[in-house]
Amino acid sequence: KGSNSETSDQFASSLQLDGNTLAVGVPKEDSNSPTTTITPTAATDNSLPDSGAVFIFDRNGVAWSQGAYIKASNVRSYKDFGDSLAVSGDTVAVGSWAEDSNQTTISNGAGAASSNVTGTDSGAVYVYRRNGSTWIQEAYIKASNSEQNDSFSSSIALSGGILAVGAALEDSSLTTISNGTLSGMDNGRTQSGAIYIFNRTGTAWAQQAYIKASNSRQDNNFGHSISLSGSVLAVGVPFDDNPNNTISYGIPASNAIGPLESGGTFLFKYMDPNWYEKTYIKPSNNNAGNQFGYAVSTSGDSLAVSAPQEDSNQVTITNGSTSSMITSSPDSGAAYIFRNMDQLFDPNLRVLTKTSNSVTLAWGANLGTTSTVKVAPAISGDATPFDCNAGGSITLGAGATSYTYSGLASNSRYGFRVCGFDGSTSSGRVIWETTNP
Repeated sequence: KGSNSETSDQFASSLQLDGNTLAVGVPKEDSNSPTTTITPTAATDNSLPDSGAVFIFDRNGVAWSQGAYIKASNVRSYKDFGDSLAVSGDTVAVGSWAEDSNQTTISNGAGAASSNVTGTDSGAVYVYRRNGSTWIQEAYIKASNSEQNDSFSSSIALSGGILAVGAALEDSSLTTISNGTLSGMDNGRTQSGAIYIFNRTGTAWAQQAYIKASNSRQDNNFGHSISLSGSVLAVGVPFDDNPNNTISYGIPASNAIGPLESGGTFLFKYMDPNWYEKTYIKPSNNNAGNQFGYAVSTSGDSLAVSAPQEDSNQVTITNGSTSSMITSSPDSGAAYIFRNMDQLFDPNLRVLTKTSNSVTLAWGANLGTTSTVKVAPAISGDATPFDCNAGGSITLGAGATSYTYSGLASNSRYGFRVCGFDGSTSSGRVIWETTNP
């Protein structure tokens, strides 16, 4: 319970857990916290109705305790601060979809926020980072095309130094991905929705991409739900009207209109330096009003999608690629699980550091169902790197996300392979690099 728990606060309207850190949103909390807003205790006044707050709880052994109480640095009434949030390691991102400033830039630094109130319900995101036992505001983020009623931060996802922010009521008519700091400035498709990607360098955040659905339509609410795992972003579009009932790969989604509000889900992939549309998913029992994509969650090679108004009367789990076509139990709801069999191991493999006789490779923790990671021996020149089952391959400890190849020749080119195994299936990624002279 909140340490200042009161009637109608709606504690836990949003929450997310990462390791031993739990963030809990309280969008209807009413206090007017002082300028120093991050404290281990909570204010108890009620002078700013529905301003909102976030509580951070920490686990030590089997005991939980409150570690922080966070208020927006530009706290105002009816801003629903904490209605959305995301946690990754020592970073918490908090959404306030009803925030009102007309700022169109990112303010990096403690306490940064605009006091302007001419952008009604444009929305904002506040990023906080833990330093020891203290939480400090790192950034205040607004959409680069921020406008009234866009609801920027209606959904948030965070993975390491990548932040995805949904604005389900954004209005531009674009149907493409803009890699960089640009975004759509027109209002040609009301409430079509958009996603903004930001990345962190050091302690500074910057916009990396602006994403629209390739079949963007008015009132689709693209970005109603989002989930980020490593370099893969899932985006739910519960009011999508497309008639397909299949999965499409690497091509723009169809603009055909069929069952209204049947819903859809997109997958986007980051391949340095750009984001790409990868997959467009419709359920095999695509029916009107199902709202497939109302909630999405992705982890590694797996994706879960909700359809809360699906109508089947089935009371069992169907393993495989089929879904019930019966519609005798209106709005009973269903969840669908998808697995990306082509990318069991999808680690964003990269060179972290190198010297004259060593190369350190690193990858994200996005290993899907992988239980084992192996590294093959280095091979010089441009020859195909060894298989991970070759002699001299090394099995790494659980959770390893880097490995250093040492004893290499100076100023020489090498090929490396890193592989993931789940007990029955394996896949790997190859990279070449030249050591320093």
